[in-house]
Amino acid sequence: ANSARANTYAGIAWIHLCDATNDPAEKRSRVNKAIALFRRSESIKPMYTPNFLNLGAAYSRLDDVRSAEAVWDTARSLDPNSTLLKQYEQYLFDLYYRSGLKAGVDKDNAKAISDLRKAVRYGSLKVDAGDNLGGGDFTTGGTAEARTRWARTLPPDPRNLAAQQGSAAMTR
Repeated sequence: ANSARANTYAGIAWIHLCDATNDPAEKRSRVNKAIALFRRSESIKPMYTPNFLNLGAAYSRLDDVRSAEAVWDTARSLDPNSTLLKQYEQYLFDLYYRSGLKAGVDKDNAKAISDLRKAVRYGSLKVDAGDNLGGGDFTTGGTAEARTRWARTLPPDPRNLAAQQGSAAMTR
């Protein structure tokens, strides 16, 4: 079809078909068909927000977070108030938050801080992410960053014990 909308909706149908099978090879085949349709849609209408939103969803099915994030950034530049984009940002927050916590437990401080920074980007109102990022900054010697992070964490939730303890450690 020579319609951006038709190609986008055909791609969405392939994503649904991808989600409907348990066969990994078939999932990959179906999502790749979706991606081809989204790319065709993009060639017809380069700045079509629904296309970028769904292309990101397709990449997420391949666990290609960087590509998903990149096309969602494009969608954000076109329509920053998209309700669908908010759902995808929640997905990215959860992904980076869990990854950052795991990296911290594994003592991979650089990855923990990097992933928690991304989590905070997508969930700036999620106090625990900022608190944990402050802990990562403090652990790696970034006391100024930790102090700033905890100062932002405490006002939304003054009962946050971890942020209180972190702030107290800064004054010792």
